[in-house]
Amino acid sequence: MNRRRYLSVAGAALAGAVTGCLDDSAGTPGDGGSTGDLSGTAPQPATPTGSASTDDGGTDPPDTVTPGTRTTGTRAATPPSIDVETPAPGECEAPSRPKPSTGEGLPDPREYPDPPDRIEPEPVKSYLEAYEGAYRYNYRLADLAEDGACVENFETYVEGSTVWQTERGIVGEVVTWGSYTGTTCSETSGTDTATPLPHADFFSQPAYYLVTERFLVLDGTVVECWE
Repeated sequence: MNRRRYLSVAGAALAGAVTGCLDDSAGTPGDGGSTGDLSGTAPQPATPTGSASTDDGGTDPPDTVTPGTRTTGTRAATPPSIDVETPAPGECEAPSRPKPSTGEGLPDPREYPDPPDRIEPEPVKSYLEAYEGAYRYNYRLADLAEDGACVENFETYVEGSTVWQTERGIVGEVVTWGSYTGTTCSETSGTDTATPLPHADFFSQPAYYLVTERFLVLDGTVVECWE
């Protein structure tokens, strides 16, 4: 089993809070181009969309979830900061997204969603859930493909999400989990037959996003350029 998937299955890939601030002197507010701390604490406190702590110590009801999802309860009341080197206008470059080529024994990768029509909390929240669901699924699928594994069942679920409107753009947290059940690959035989992978559950894993009119940042890395 390769090291990346081992860490994911073991739960060591649970992301901590991402710290830092954007370093960008070019651009305009709202597109990642103004200065200041990414947390975007404006004169009025940023308001999260989703389940969050309340001022009186209680909690809002958890987000409504669809079958096959889980919820973890409250979310942070303030947006996390994100450490990223902001690309200058016209110089945005993004690495290739995980999207492995798979054959018999593994499912096809998931398609990534189109960018949101509006950089506003509700459409961005839906977009980030779809994007992180596809990204995490394809990331784990790439590990399985690299190991030459075959699976009977494999899935990644969105557990919950929260977004915050800030002066820089929209900051979001999306939490996923998943599982797989291995099986013997049909193309192997005799002494070459590998022992099927066991059933494994991926621990809950948060991912932190920044969405602007120009680009999408995931865990401190620009992953989509829209200019």
